[in-house]
Amino acid sequence: MSKSILFLVCIIAVGTLLYFLPSILGIEASVDEGYRGESGGEALEAGVVYVSYDGGAQFQAGDIDAQANVFDVDFSPIDNRAYLATDGGVFVSDDGGKRWYRAFDADGILEEPITVYRFVADPQKPGVVYFSFLKNGNAYLYSSPDGLSTLEKIYESSEGIAVYDAELRGDYLYLGMSNGEILRYQISEGTYRGLGALGDPITDLVIKSNGALYAATKSEGVFASLNGGASWEPLSGEDMKNLAGALSINDFGSQDHVAGALYAASAYGLFKTTNYGKTWTVLNTVVPQNSSISSVFVTDAGIIYAAKNNVLYKSKDGGSSWAILTPVQGRKISLIKGYDGGRVVFIGTSQPDARPLLKGFSPIKFPIFAPQ
Repeated sequence: MSKSILFLVCIIAVGTLLYFLPSILGIEASVDEGYRGESGGEALEAGVVYVSYDGGAQFQAGDIDAQANVFDVDFSPIDNRAYLATDGGVFVSDDGGKRWYRAFDADGILEEPITVYRFVADPQKPGVVYFSFLKNGNAYLYSSPDGLSTLEKIYESSEGIAVYDAELRGDYLYLGMSNGEILRYQISEGTYRGLGALGDPITDLVIKSNGALYAATKSEGVFASLNGGASWEPLSGEDMKNLAGALSINDFGSQDHVAGALYAASAYGLFKTTNYGKTWTVLNTVVPQNSSISSVFVTDAGIIYAAKNNVLYKSKDGGSSWAILTPVQGRKISLIKGYDGGRVVFIGTSQPDARPLLKGFSPIKFPIFAPQ
């Protein structure tokens, strides 16, 4: 056999080996598998987000290759799509939270560095979403009509006045701002209206079906408006003011059909009111007093979930007794959110040493829009 023929045979043999090597080693090649159009990305690993499809009886970790800190999650039951807002960008799941992909867009808006605070998916319109974020010192609010393939800017602040919370009600998007303002954005008209300025960063908003508005703040407790935002009243009475950390509200839990009931997760513990905030009760039968609760969620049936560090507390009797769950390992729970009456429950997590969002960034500026 000539040297040239021998060389050719060697080349063919090496090429064949390289072609079949991934299969021999059990490695699956996936050139395009992690891509999902404009909002695709690399396939991601577990530990950042968890989901339950049986009302919290069992949780499974989502497949996400990121160690980002989670600030928000939203789920659209109409198309089984979920969105994750983190300090590493937006992640998307097309299968209800089992497998997640980093979202990208053609203009590079979603590329790092970006911190996404809030994500809202329209429950009636598949693919229609709204999200707020901070990038390069500027704060933004964007919308998308098609699941992040196309993005449209609807708010920008070069002073870093950020949208910390957003709640969608029909044609209106209610916004809780980092400077303490509460705004209402009319989607069809593209106009803003100021509903109040509370002077402290807004951590959460609740809009009841009867029109009552509730606002949680970083250090001033709970406020309510029963007249569409024309005026606001503080609801944190002496029973909260005398407790260290009780006025630092991290999250609300609410049953929409129970008008006067509200749960508040605070740096002191978990509070409950059944009379529109006239009086508050500390639910401390299991969770120790002076123990910061990061998040609270209440199902339509009244089941309460509350989180402290990596522990999830669950009560079926209004807080009289609690089951202790530990689905999260190595990270702490940053949020709990539920859908479909509480059948679907998401848990978002953060690194153990991660600072809360509002401690890292909470500018107080003059009002953007004066109340009307």
